[in-house]
Amino acid sequence: MTNLDTEEHPLSVSDTTEDSNAPGRTRTRNLRIRSPHLVFVNNHQLNLVVVYYHLSIKKYIDTAVLHYFTESEARNSMEYHNLRNKAAIVPNGIDLAQFNELPQKDSIVSRCPFLKNKTIILYLGRIHPIKGLDTLLESFASILRENPEVYLLLVGGDESGYEIKVRQWVKEKQMDDHVIFAGLLHGHQKKEVLLGSDIFVLPSYSEAFSVSILEAMACRLSVIITNKCNFPDVAQRGASIVIEPNVEQLTSSLLGLISSPEKRLTTGNKGRKLVEEKFTWDKVAGQMIEVYEETLSC
Repeated sequence: MTNLDTEEHPLSVSDTTEDSNAPGRTRTRNLRIRSPHLVFVNNHQLNLVVVYYHLSIKKYIDTAVLHYFTESEARNSMEYHNLRNKAAIVPNGIDLAQFNELPQKDSIVSRCPFLKNKTIILYLGRIHPIKGLDTLLESFASILRENPEVYLLLVGGDESGYEIKVRQWVKEKQMDDHVIFAGLLHGHQKKEVLLGSDIFVLPSYSEAFSVSILEAMACRLSVIITNKCNFPDVAQRGASIVIEPNVEQLTSSLLGLISSPEKRLTTGNKGRKLVEEKFTWDKVAGQMIEVYEETLSC
């Protein structure tokens, strides 16, 4: 939670940091809260914000401007928590300069020669139940029966041991030779898999705002996401295929892109253009400056 401050109000809150002068005891510190406020909210922080709101600082937080990444996120959270604050919708962004000088497209083949001339479907995100990997693997199993030249690349860190279950599904469906677990990748290695893949898929059951979608579009990848990713811009601009989070729609969309390199090229170029126009840090920073200025003028 970040506050934009003009008028100072003291508030005592519990800090979980251990007091160095009294080991085992909790240190209490004074938190200074001022008004007006600009409060940044995500799924992990919202309950904490609501607790403070009702117990301690309601009269100050009532005037806060809440920052959300998407209109859907703002609508759902404000309705659920019965908030009446003003909402500022400003999306995430990326540094597009990092995607101007990219590795060679066949760099991934130098690491995995068996991927040469193969169609690569890329998932980039946490290995977590909410990401829809069950749907993806079910869909991929169906695709693989008729398209043995297709490979699925799973890139992301395991969360809560869920990868064990995912690997079990892969083994049960006898897809071990066509599903690659790459683990968590950063920097140049992540760019290699983005540029070396043909299709990006994020079949999530829920998302706030995924930066990996922006990164995929910056690399001109053809993108398939669910309507739970809360990214309507991509469908409106023809920069992505947006589906319901189910096996049938995912399979149909993947097959359509696998069979049409021309369609992949077209949607990939539209995605790159969309990022250039709306989701660079320069564009996002400009929107945030407007929010700050408007909040300060209240």
